[in-house]
Amino acid sequence: MKRIRAFDYIRAFSILGIVLCHYCFNWSAATGTGRWLGTTFNVVFLCISALLLGKSWGEKGCAAYNLEFFKHRIIRLVIAYYPFLILMFIFLGVTGFSFRIYDVVMHFAFLPWLDKLPGFGHLWFVTMIVLCYLAVLLQSRWHGLTTCQEIMAVAVAGILHYCCLDKGLPGQAFSYLAVFLVTFNHSSQILDKVRSLNKVTFFDVTGILLFVVSWKAFDLGLYDHYRFVAEWVGIIDAAMAIALMLKVFDNAPHSRYIDYTSKISFEIYLIHHIVAFGRFSVLHILSNPLLALLFLLTFSYFGGFILNIISEKFRAAITC
Repeated sequence: MKRIRAFDYIRAFSILGIVLCHYCFNWSAATGTGRWLGTTFNVVFLCISALLLGKSWGEKGCAAYNLEFFKHRIIRLVIAYYPFLILMFIFLGVTGFSFRIYDVVMHFAFLPWLDKLPGFGHLWFVTMIVLCYLAVLLQSRWHGLTTCQEIMAVAVAGILHYCCLDKGLPGQAFSYLAVFLVTFNHSSQILDKVRSLNKVTFFDVTGILLFVVSWKAFDLGLYDHYRFVAEWVGIIDAAMAIALMLKVFDNAPHSRYIDYTSKISFEIYLIHHIVAFGRFSVLHILSNPLLALLFLLTFSYFGGFILNIISEKFRAAITC
């Protein structure tokens, strides 16, 4: 599949948004902005994977995937995720952080969403992306859903999302999964449509305005007691962000920094959790917000760089 340069830019900006969202969560003056960044750019990160997988699937004639596909995707996660977990639990043990064998098992079984460590980062995205890969494996065998059936599936996902949140369960998984699959199914059409609109349109301007209004609504706390609405607003914002960035970066120049940031984006996602929350939060270590932000960005990038080196060596060890 031909490399789409815009995807590298989008992935790089998305991981920056995710790191910033966790910084803002710990800074009382920007908690609302943190929620907006998190609900938007986590979905952008997911949907970029859906677009890439869907485009590749379409170019291969929409053939049904087999278990080899799932195995390949899991190995791509494992080579960075398992070394990170080993280092993370060693770090937590050395620093006196209390955890159980159950926590270790749940994290290594790709189920950290159901086992958040108190006062530490929550790796829910890992569970979500594994669910998405499973769904793609099944969806590749069921392709042919009508538009009406897809709308019904999204509606059912939304209802399950709402009902689960009402019970204190992570119901957003249903909506995220539905959006991921719709994006996967229509990736080629989405990319062709967005990239065919070269000029700035009324919808672009409207999208930017709605983007700003949405951020301000989060910042003012208007969605604080309406989590279901907030998460669906984040999904809509993510769709607008992807459409706008695909247009902006479609003919962007090659950048080795952007390419490498895109390459290690998953490693950055993992490593920044160490200093994003709880007792190890940079804002608990450094009182100056600007210095804390610079430390977080530096630690996340260079930590991702080191983790990527370790993961490449791990890949070589398990594939030799």
